[in-house]
Parts: sequence; structure tokens; C-alpha cells
Amino acid sequence: MRFTTGVAIAAASFLVLPQTAPASPTTQEQMMYFRAYVQDDPACLPTAAAGVVDWNGIATPAATCPDAFAWVSLLTSIRNEFWNDARDETVWPASPLPLCATPGDSDCCDPSVLDQSTPIAGAPPAGCPYAPGDWTDPPTLKITPTNRHAPAFVDELDPGRALRDEEGEQVYRNAPMLRYIFEHNLYTKEGLGARFVAMNEALSKDVPFHRTDLSVRFPEDAVMVKVDWVHQRFMIDAKLIDPDLDPPQNPDTPYITVEMEGADPVDSGLYYLVAMTNASKVLPGWHWYAIEHVANAGRCDFIGCNDSFGYAARGIEVDGALHGTNYVPPFPLSEPENGAATDIPSGYGKVYSADLTGETLTDALAGLYDGLGIGTAATDADPAVLDPADPAWRNYRLKGTQTSFTTNDGVTTLMGASVTEGGFVNSASCMTCHSQASVNAAGNPGVAGVGSISRLNIFGYQQSASGAPDEAWFYSHGGAVYDAFPVDFVWGILNAKCSAPADDTGELCKSYDGIVLTFGAD
Repeated sequence: MRFTTGVAIAAASFLVLPQTAPASPTTQEQMMYFRAYVQDDPACLPTAAAGVVDWNGIATPAATCPDAFAWVSLLTSIRNEFWNDARDETVWPASPLPLCATPGDSDCCDPSVLDQSTPIAGAPPAGCPYAPGDWTDPPTLKITPTNRHAPAFVDELDPGRALRDEEGEQVYRNAPMLRYIFEHNLYTKEGLGARFVAMNEALSKDVPFHRTDLSVRFPEDAVMVKVDWVHQRFMIDAKLIDPDLDPPQNPDTPYITVEMEGADPVDSGLYYLVAMTNASKVLPGWHWYAIEHVANAGRCDFIGCNDSFGYAARGIEVDGALHGTNYVPPFPLSEPENGAATDIPSGYGKVYSADLTGETLTDALAGLYDGLGIGTAATDADPAVLDPADPAWRNYRLKGTQTSFTTNDGVTTLMGASVTEGGFVNSASCMTCHSQASVNAAGNPGVAGVGSISRLNIFGYQQSASGAPDEAWFYSHGGAVYDAFPVDFVWGILNAKCSAPADDTGELCKSYDGIVLTFGAD
């Protein structure tokens, strides 16, 4: 199968230059105004030296500089080698032991193991949360791609969705996040269900006062990194890499790669990092951002790409001044012979290459890469191993950031990567979806659907909820009683299992009574 770097667009040569304001904007251009807000204050110019970031007087960078903060968060996670952090399957074991009440208890999971100096000799205790990088002999973790196989038409119209149907998604959670989940028994269904019951009991007698000891509130240094890995064979099928290279790769802008063992032997092999959706608890609703490889087909389809810090796009020139360099709009469907843009939204599935978008690395981001030691090597030393110095880290772009449900002028915010949210990018809201993360008395999800709604898009995929949360998702009508207990935007609880299942289905646990809610609590 022939490798292609993208689909040519007629008259593309002029696109590297700033645009001039069209006489009559199309409907798509008008609607993209609501996706093109400039996020960062002009003073947002962090610097880095010897691995230390200086925000140069910015007191609240996540709020004032969400795009710059996204880049700092990404590069810091790479520098810290996030791939050694806890993964969902190590945070939520398949057969968990219950939480110990105090250090030294037996036949239970003791979070005080996290206080030991790392690496800890040997393998982690079976059935207990752990981070692979903390141990000298952790179990081999295997990947399981989705393998749903999208309909053929999706390959052309929404190639990000096609990859989503083949990807192996892995979520990594840093040490503060692992510790909080472990110590607060959020890793078992018994712990989640018992917390729901305890909170409703407290509501029946302690209102109007909030029981912060029962609420779920992650520490401000908690970080989660969600990576979309795609197997080599699917990357070749999608024409994203050249099969004649060894290993197959994009010759102009290589992908980050790593060798992984598949749960099914056929899924073992080289995997390519196509997209990421990450979050930091530095804000009450978390700071969210999406990253995509520059060569992903359809990278800026539907909602565009927005980065006011790392890359400057071509923008628009008005009265000699350049504006909008933060935003790459979706491609129009065609360029008619008369030069007028059509009113039909987007030419889907094309590559948003720099020669078309004008995206240029800013000096500020280049300084962060160098100061944090990311992508500094001339070549990838070993395609099978992840390395912060791999120059391919510089081939990724910020899709956008999200720090609020709406803008200050009432516009619903959207954010999603073409792969991670493939099929519903034009309605995706990381914050709204994750705000629904909740549990019921059985420790099962309290709000069904994981962010999806009943309305379909034109391709037949469910759209995602967006905008501010609805109190009816969580509370019974007419009073302070939980139907669904929020767990601070963390959908990882979907992976929780019972320590003692009631039956083979694992839907219910034998008992939710007498469960330890917090390690070491009186």
C-alpha cells in the first residue's frame, strides 16, 4: 500500500501567507469564531533551564496561560517518564484485595508501601494498586487494541474515528494520584459504594454542612496522561507511515514508537503514539489539553486547532496587523474555480501540514523543549524504547485546552482530539464528560453513558454532552440526596472490581458494610 503524506488542496501555495478578510464569510468561518478564542495572556512566556520552569511572574499559570501550561505539563510529564507511572490496570486490579485499616494489617492492601524508597526490590503485592516504575520486577503489562473496525466510509470522512476503532488506549496516573486512590479506597467497588452510602447518611443528619472527609477531591499535583497507541499494521493501513522504511515510519515527521506485548500475540509489535488527552488537578475542574501528531489525517477537522503559545499559524492580516495566529481553522471542502469559498463545512480527512497551515515553532516553546531536555537527540536511539530525548517528541501539536465549561461570554467550550474523541469531536467536552464521573451504592457508574447523549451526528455516532453539568445528574429531585456521587472527574472508576463479588458477573459485591474508606483514619 502506497504511503502518502496527505491530500493536495488546489491553490495550496497561497495558504502559507496570511489571509485577508473575506468579503462574505462562510457559515463555517462564522461558527469557527466560537472555537478560535485566544487562550493565553500576552505575558505568558515561561522559560526553562536545567529542568526547572520559571513562569516569570505569572501567579496562576494554569488559569492565565492555559496553552503555555499545557506545553509545560506535557514536557514535564515526558521528562518524568510518565510511561513508568501507574496504569489503569495497575490502579484498579482485576482481583483486588480490600484496603487495610492500619499499617501492618494482613490479607489487605497497605498504602504505606508507597512510602518506601524506589525502586522497591521484587514484584508489587498481588491485588493492590502500584506503579510499574516503583518496582524492580513488575509484571509484564500487555496491550489490547480496540479492534472494532470502522465502516469503510469513515476511513475517508473521519479517519480519526477509524484509528479510534483500532487503537490501544492507555491511561497513566502519577504518584500523587495513585496514592490518593489507594489511601481512599477508590480502587474497589466496595470502597466506592460504601463512600456513596456514607455520604448519603451524612446528608441525612449533617446538612447544611459538607463532609469533606467523604468527598472525593484529588490533590492539586495529580496528573493523568491518556495515550492513544496504534499498532504498526493499522498505521500502514491508514497510510500514516511508509512501510518501506525500517521500521515503518513517517519520513518527514516521525511518530514516537514503543514495542509492546499484546494480550493476543497478534497484537504484539511496534506501537505509534498518535494522540494524547491529559489533565492536571491544578484547577478545581482540572486543566485539560489534547495533543496530536502533526501528520494525523483530519487533525483540525470540525473544530480547528487552537494554540496561542507553542506554534504560530498564518492568521489573518487586517490593516497591516496580523491576528488569529493561534488558530488553524478546518479546511473548506473545495476551492471553486471562481475563487469563492463554499458554504459546505470542511474537507474531511486531510493532513494539516505546516506548508498549508503556516504553523511555525515559537522561540518560547523551543526554549522549553531545550530547557527541559525533550527531543534533544539527533535521532531516535531505539524505536522499541521510549526516551525523552527522542526528537520525534517535537512532531506533536496542541489541539486545544479547556479550563471552563463555558467562555466568559456564555459560549459552550469544546475540546477533543481527532482520535481520542473520533466520531464526536464536534460535540466533545472533556470537562463535561468527566464531570459525570460518579458512582452509586453498588460502586457502579452513577451517570450512565460516560458522557454520551441520545443525539447522533451525521455519521451515526453518539454525540457527547457539553456545557455546564446538570444537578439532576447527581441529586434526587427536591432534596440533598445523591443518586450519583461525583468522584472528581475521574472515569477510571469504571475499572473498579469487587474484592468479594456476589456472583460471577461482578456487578455487585457481597457486602458494602464495614468497609475501610480511608487508610489510617480513626
